[in-house]
Amino acid sequence: MSEDYTRVKKVLKHMACAGLSGCLTECIVIPFDTTKARLMMDESFKGSFPKHLQKVVGKLWKEGPRAFFKGLVPGLHRQIVFTSTRIGLYDPVSFSVIDR
Repeated sequence: MSEDYTRVKKVLKHMACAGLSGCLTECIVIPFDTTKARLMMDESFKGSFPKHLQKVVGKLWKEGPRAFFKGLVPGLHRQIVFTSTRIGLYDPVSFSVIDR
């Protein structure tokens, strides 16, 4: 195998790992982010924060467990494109700039 092919294979492997890790992170964080957004948008905040949080989570649960994952698909697309590019290409680009 040529050296260029090996370098390209390594970069693609890093990009794939970065994209997958970003997607996993997005899947874990999206329920918290959805709840946070609903808390910020709810204008009927009265009383203590824990009771308000419980009310918002209860409303989300009544919509169905899938309500916690609204916006997941665009988030995954963003992670695949941005995270894989940003993290996957960091080493090749930074080292090529340093080597000059």
